[in-house]
Amino acid sequence: VSAPTMDPQEDGFFYSHHGACHADSSQGTECKAQSSITARKVHKADCERMRRDKLNEQFMELGTTLAQQGKCV
Repeated sequence: VSAPTMDPQEDGFFYSHHGACHADSSQGTECKAQSSITARKVHKADCERMRRDKLNEQFMELGTTLAQQGKCV
């Protein structure tokens, strides 16, 4: 049984190209744990991305508001 190949992604995490675990393998538990860890890292990255997007939108709104107030003064 070959080990899954791993490549670093742009977010610095590694994702397996090996989609399924072998049920008859003693590595089944390890593979499930790795899948769980990978899923958490992906979820965390998605949450961070959404948080950054929301902050960027808020800063854009703040910039627009400040620019409008500067024109009125």
